Amino acid sequence: MVKAFVLITAKPGAETNLVQHLKGLDEVENAWAVYGEYDVIALISVKTLKDLDSFVTEKVRRTEDVQFTSTMICIR
Repeated sequence: MVKAFVLITAKPGAETNLVQHLKGLDEVENAWAVYGEYDVIALISVKTLKDLDSFVTEKVRRTEDVQFTSTMICIR
């Protein structure tokens, strides 16, 4: 199992809708709107690194409200 945090910069004002959208995806364990450099943080759980790549590139980055992502893969 691969776990990762995806840090997201959202379009202004889109944070709440983006969090709700992410929480509806099977791969997302949880998502939060946050203050700071990023607007949203999502905890992702998938089977493989390839699945993580597909999830981030196809489901997160293609979301209209997402401007930028940074992925932190958990190692321990």
